[in-house]
Amino acid sequence: MTAAPSQGRSEGGFTLPELLIAITLLGLIVGAITASLILGIKTTDGTAFRLSASHDAQLLSLYFPSDAQNATTTTVPAAADTTCSGAPGGLLRLQWVGVSGAQYTSVYRLEGTTVRRYFCDSTVNSGLPLALDVTHDVITVTPAASPPALAVSVCAASPAQCTSLANQLTFTSTANTRGTTNTPCTLVSASLSPTSTSHTGGGALGSDIGVTVVTSGLCFSMTISYTPGGAGSTSPQTSTLIGGPTTWTGTIGKSIYSWTAGPKPIDVIFGGAVLLANATTLTVT
Repeated sequence: MTAAPSQGRSEGGFTLPELLIAITLLGLIVGAITASLILGIKTTDGTAFRLSASHDAQLLSLYFPSDAQNATTTTVPAAADTTCSGAPGGLLRLQWVGVSGAQYTSVYRLEGTTVRRYFCDSTVNSGLPLALDVTHDVITVTPAASPPALAVSVCAASPAQCTSLANQLTFTSTANTRGTTNTPCTLVSASLSPTSTSHTGGGALGSDIGVTVVTSGLCFSMTISYTPGGAGSTSPQTSTLIGGPTTWTGTIGKSIYSWTAGPKPIDVIFGGAVLLANATTLTVT
C-alpha cells in the first residue's frame, strides 16, 4: 500500500522589501491625512468667524446706507430719543421725515458684543442684531456724523491677542445724507374753538374744546399741556395732537378732568420740550 504524498505549506506571501515599501507608503499617507485633519481643526474657528463677519458686514451694508441716505439729522453719540416712543440711546442716531409727515428714527448701539439697529416710527421695534455675538469676540464701533459712517472691528481672539491685525476684521459702511438743511420746528399759530366755556358744578366743561396748531419746519410730534385746576387735576395734563407736518388738531374733552374757573394757559410741546409756553389761553367761567 502506497502512502499519499504529504502536501507542504505554501511559500506564498510578501517579501521583506515589499513590506518595507508598504509600511513607508502607509506612513506617508497617514502623516498627510493627520496633518490635514490638524490644519482643518485649527482653521475651523477662524473660517467660521470670517464667514459670520462677512454675513454681518452684508447686513450692515443692507440697512445702514439706506438709513444714512434718508437722514436729515445725524447725532453722534445719541442720547435716548423721547420723540420716538423712548428709542434707546446709542452710538449713532439717524432721523428723517417721510412724505406722509411721519418721523422715522434709526439708532445704532453697541450691546455687549452685538451691534443692534433700532428702528421706529410710532413704536420702537426690536433691535436687529448687525454684528457678531460670540463669547470671545472683542468689538469696537467707531461712528462718524458727516458723512454718516460706522466702522466695526471684530476680533475672535482673546483681548491680549487682538492687538495683532491678523486676528482682526474691520468693515466700514458709509453713505451721504440727503444733503438738505433742517429747518427747526417753529410754531406759527395755536387756536381754540371755542376760546371760552363755562364749567358745571362737577367741574366738567360746557363743551369739548377743539385745538388747532400750525407749525413750520421739521416737526414730527406735537402735544399740548394745560392745568385744569380742579380736584385731581392740579398738575399739568397733556393731550396729543394728530396730523402734520404743518397742521395739527386735537380735542380737550369736556368731562375728562375737573376744572376750576379762570384763564388756563395752553403750552405747545414738541419732542418732549415746551415749544412755546402760553401759546393760547382757554377761559373757563
